[in-house]
Amino acid sequence: MSTSPEQLSSSHPILTPDRLRRWGYTDDEITCKEIPPSGKKGTTVVDWGIPALDCEEKGNFSEDPAMGNLATVDSEGKITLRDGSPGGTFAMPSREALEHGTTGGIGNPAQIMSLILTNEEAERLAPGARIADMQATTRWIISMRLGGEGDVVGDIYQKKIPANIEQWARRCQGKMSGLSLIRTQKDAVEGVVAQGNRAIYFRPGAGGSAMADKEDLFEIACTDPNCVAVYYPGLWQWEDGMDTTDGERFAWFAEHLSGFCPIVATDLHSPTRMPHIEKALPFLDMINGNLQEMATVFLGKDPGDEDKMTPEQKEDLWRKLPSALREHYMRKNGGRTRMATVTDAGGCLLVFQSLSTSYNTYLPSPFAGIPADSKKGAGDTRYAGQRLFAARRADRWRTGRFGLGDAHAAVQVGQLLATLKIQSPSLDALKGVTMAKMERIVAAAHGEHKTYDDIAVLLEDLRKA
Repeated sequence: MSTSPEQLSSSHPILTPDRLRRWGYTDDEITCKEIPPSGKKGTTVVDWGIPALDCEEKGNFSEDPAMGNLATVDSEGKITLRDGSPGGTFAMPSREALEHGTTGGIGNPAQIMSLILTNEEAERLAPGARIADMQATTRWIISMRLGGEGDVVGDIYQKKIPANIEQWARRCQGKMSGLSLIRTQKDAVEGVVAQGNRAIYFRPGAGGSAMADKEDLFEIACTDPNCVAVYYPGLWQWEDGMDTTDGERFAWFAEHLSGFCPIVATDLHSPTRMPHIEKALPFLDMINGNLQEMATVFLGKDPGDEDKMTPEQKEDLWRKLPSALREHYMRKNGGRTRMATVTDAGGCLLVFQSLSTSYNTYLPSPFAGIPADSKKGAGDTRYAGQRLFAARRADRWRTGRFGLGDAHAAVQVGQLLATLKIQSPSLDALKGVTMAKMERIVAAAHGEHKTYDDIAVLLEDLRKA
């Protein structure tokens, strides 16, 4: 005698037969599914998207056609330069260069959050700990597509992800993993890197051809997540990737995620254009991008690199972006809390809307005066801090009680975390840092109108927080 899907219904609040059918499961498939029990504790964040192993090569690349620019590499190794012209055939970096690579894409926020969660666990176990249980029980999960059997890049990438970050890796046979290669021209006489003399080769790989499906939804829903971030629209344009559906599949994915997740987020990238995200906008609770990316998408024209803009050009963009975001994004909120952040070197434009509040302001970073050792990964880090702050207040977000004060704090916790990330490794700036400590620093800086221009002073304040 067969068992109906309804008879298999468990106490899990999300994985009901009706919902599974809406995702595309047949009744026969539902009866074969193991529905886990609910009852999760703490906070769960899932980052679904593109991984890329970031590698560097230094040498004599003066004849490299991509020098000073960005080039993309397809699955057959063919290079396309930024202007659309062919750039020859891609040569894989050495095994040594791969082994020395770092985890880019969704691996960037994972690395920084691993350190924060490690510090929080240590504080939770220490006598007299002040950290709340909700903050001490956090799952950070990355869900990604990697290459199939024999894909060295994917193997190295997975080994570099810290143990306290959960990995869901779907290995795609016949494909390779994402790879970003930075070639830097080295001055043969002085032995120093020439200013701006870099070529970036990006191979999206299996992540760039990812198409979200019902299995992704099921896997994510099993965790009852507080926040799901989908990275990066505009980079799924290879082979059968989501961008090939004119934004339809991204919208399908975001809509179903929004049915059970309080905060559905996305992060823009330089290739992102409005058609990639427009149909998903009604289902996105949080969007982020830098000034150039957001202006390109919401104002319809690429203004060029921020460091080449005149003050008048930047002022014009800051004036136009809030109304453009309200027209194209905020008005589609469907009664949900919405938060858009637009970053530049000095701070962040916040456009925020809850059930009772509509607001926009520019929030200078209290930490912008502290010099950077390397800005690599700063944007991903800032957004990760902002998202975790909000995820730990998902009930407030869901009910419209996440207010302006919360939004300000979320942005500035992210700014603080990014400032710590871009310091010299010799400073060990993240040692002992927790979200609770950063929240106290941000609250004090706001209350006292305090800014920092000395990393030593900031680190001392953090250790006393």
